[in-house]
Amino acid sequence: MKNPFNKQYGVSSSFAAHLRRNPPSNFPGTDYLTPYGSPIYAPEDGWMQQEAKNSFIGANVASLHNKVNKRKWFFVHLKSIVSPGRNVREGQLIGYAGNTGYVIPAPTPSNPYAGTHTHVSLKASINDNGTGGKLIDVEPVLNSITTNNTPTPAKNEAIDAMKTQISKLEARLKQEREQAANDLQSTITEKEKELVDSAEQLAQLQHEIDELKSYGKNELNINYADLATSIVEETQIADGLLNKWATFIDSKIPESWTVLRSLLKYDIFVMIGLGAGYLVTDTLILQTYGVSTEVAAVIVAGAGIVFKIFVTQYDTNKDGRLTLDDTQILKEYISE
Repeated sequence: MKNPFNKQYGVSSSFAAHLRRNPPSNFPGTDYLTPYGSPIYAPEDGWMQQEAKNSFIGANVASLHNKVNKRKWFFVHLKSIVSPGRNVREGQLIGYAGNTGYVIPAPTPSNPYAGTHTHVSLKASINDNGTGGKLIDVEPVLNSITTNNTPTPAKNEAIDAMKTQISKLEARLKQEREQAANDLQSTITEKEKELVDSAEQLAQLQHEIDELKSYGKNELNINYADLATSIVEETQIADGLLNKWATFIDSKIPESWTVLRSLLKYDIFVMIGLGAGYLVTDTLILQTYGVSTEVAAVIVAGAGIVFKIFVTQYDTNKDGRLTLDDTQILKEYISE
């Protein structure tokens, strides 16, 4: 149920005052001080119609019959009624307040809005055909509900509770947002520190490489350009030997024995044999410069390990062999 008025209006004459009149009112109700033309709304669902014209209550009397609750409402002295003879829903506009019928003071040409009010009567225990029933005081009924735009105390409490909940949620959201921002900043700080540490490690590694190159150049008189050229030349020799070996294998092993042919072409023992030959040759060369056999063997073995690493890194064809194209890249790297 909703209040038929859009705001609270004062009462000019109560239901009890109508009964105390001499003679008593034949249609007691409650007079509300509604301004001229203010809207009147249906307090509940029901059949709305315009009552017959009466010199006392006026020409524009709207009644609303609710069969379910067995109530019938009357709104008297209206200026006009909106589309009578229809079913209306609770809160739907049904008319506008006026001063038709018998009102005090009566309107005059100089004051056409004098006596404006809305007389509201309510019958309970009404018959299904809209007859019968008993007039009751409507004021307590309207006081128990709210206007169309004014919250009830219960609604106010619900709204306050909702506002409190929203405030708590906003505070929690703010706290979680700040925590997330702090966590993100901590992560960024850690990553920045890791980057700085990595940069420092790279700088230290580069420094050590530079020192090793400087030591090799200045202390061991290593000419890196000549070393790169030597590697290219020796690779050409090794490549030629490997090609000859591969041709020999191809001529002796049937083509159907693919796996065996592949293993023999690049067999590790063959590589060791070739490496041993270079080891003996390079060791003798180093000994001619006054280096002992043990030291020469260590130097050549170390060079072999480094060469193996270069083979793995610069083997562009991924066939276990360092070709001329690969060694050109290696030469450029060593010469830097």
